Amino acid sequence: MARRTREEAAKTREKLLSVATDLFSKKGVDGVTLVEIGKEAGFTKGALYRHFGGKPGLLKELMDYGAEKVDQLEESCLKGPEEPLDRLRAMVMEEMEVFEGRQELQRILAIFLDRRSLAEDEGILSSIESLRDRTIGRIKSVMEEAKEKGHISKEIDLTVAAESLRLLIFGLMERKLYSSSPYDLSSQAKPMLELFFRALRP
Repeated sequence: MARRTREEAAKTREKLLSVATDLFSKKGVDGVTLVEIGKEAGFTKGALYRHFGGKPGLLKELMDYGAEKVDQLEESCLKGPEEPLDRLRAMVMEEMEVFEGRQELQRILAIFLDRRSLAEDEGILSSIESLRDRTIGRIKSVMEEAKEKGHISKEIDLTVAAESLRLLIFGLMERKLYSSSPYDLSSQAKPMLELFFRALRP
């Protein structure tokens, strides 16, 4: 009985998160109430409070889910035996492919790109900044390895280079989100990546 109750609670939580993600991405965080989420999911507002404690807790859960996926993907790609810059290329292309094929990740990014709705939520903003710093740190570490091998010019500021690559990644994702016509992330990313890495060469 206890196991069944836990399974039902997990399914309820998953359903609420899925519905909230869809509504937030379409209407913005401020444009959606807990009552609306509960009604769309087939539950009461009380269910949302029991599982998340309110809208801030719900947003934190979505942020943690998206951040976990990014962390796992980046760490997996960057630990390979390949040359450093090849690992970075692989990481970016994998992120493009995963993002393009996962509607829920696109919706989550759309939610957190709307910083106006999150301006007063210091916890969420802190989580976003923390994810940014982790990504930049991972990229910079691999670039340092490449620089030691002579694959990157000694004149390149790696902090700037790492931040630039991160902005390229999220810029492409944002372009995909708001494009009014079909936008193939993978094919668009390849020439941009080659141009970026060419600029790093000695």
